[in-house]
Amino acid sequence: MESVTENSVMKIRTLIVEDEPPTARFVRNLVEREQEFEVTEMCESAEAAVHVLEKNPELELIITDIRLAEMSGLELLKKVRQADREIRLIIISGYKMFE
Repeated sequence: MESVTENSVMKIRTLIVEDEPPTARFVRNLVEREQEFEVTEMCESAEAAVHVLEKNPELELIITDIRLAEMSGLELLKKVRQADREIRLIIISGYKMFE
């Protein structure tokens, strides 16, 4: 499932879903510090992420905020699982508790 780069280092192709651009950039910087990850897509909504996933079956990891405008990170997780995608998912939150 992992991609091969020019240096033959396997990288996990990652999608970040975050509706606040400064937070999205922060998460991207954290993820890309690790050699094993490559952020290939970023979306500001779960709806956009669904479309990106449909067009990019090679994506292997989603990092998503739990609270997004029209569809939450948990709803995105359900859609991904309904599509039977074998993809890893990390949900992040700036809140103390999930509602």
